[in-house]
Amino acid sequence: MSLFKPTAEVPQFVFEFKYWEGEATTILMAYDVREIQRVIRYRPFCDPNLPASILQTRDERIVERFLLALATPREAAFVAQLSQNEKVNEIIRRSRASATFVPWDWIPSLQCSELDSQAIATEINARSHHQFGRIPFEEWVRYSLGFRVIAVEWFLQQHTNLYNHLLNYLTASRDEIEKYVEVEKVCFTKVFTKIFKQANSLSYSFFKARARSLIEL
Repeated sequence: MSLFKPTAEVPQFVFEFKYWEGEATTILMAYDVREIQRVIRYRPFCDPNLPASILQTRDERIVERFLLALATPREAAFVAQLSQNEKVNEIIRRSRASATFVPWDWIPSLQCSELDSQAIATEINARSHHQFGRIPFEEWVRYSLGFRVIAVEWFLQQHTNLYNHLLNYLTASRDEIEKYVEVEKVCFTKVFTKIFKQANSLSYSFFKARARSLIEL
């Protein structure tokens, strides 16, 4: 279950004509390797296989020249022995920004009960900012243009994980609910408001249902 809908969390721009998709194809068919590299990195197109499919149809000498421009002089012999497909794959690999995904690593526990709401909020904010900072700016731009971006989906999923941790913890430790209501006030961003309101609401509902069942016994 995901608390967030990737298509709804960040405002997206709507364009009737996405001219940049046609421009991307034009650049991939041209001869400026730096422009090609930027198009591959920023991916202003829907088809993830577009760069490979276009580059594989181009003259082998041109593709080799592109790769040599991205390689070091010492790699010339290595480039020469690659097949056309391998050269294309190497161009794409060297043009894309690498992304590493770090799981959410803060979990509420009884040890946190010794911390006040401000300290807990600081811990959570630090983890969230760390997650946010790992997403390149161009990925947010791409996401805002309506493309699916795995890094943004991962970011939202990690905050869903926080929600699940909080819900489980507050369900088991009802005396902590008031403190986390205060944490919500300190973590004033939209993401955390959604997390805490949902977790606190479900926790209260759980306790009401449990109390009702005890009364009926």
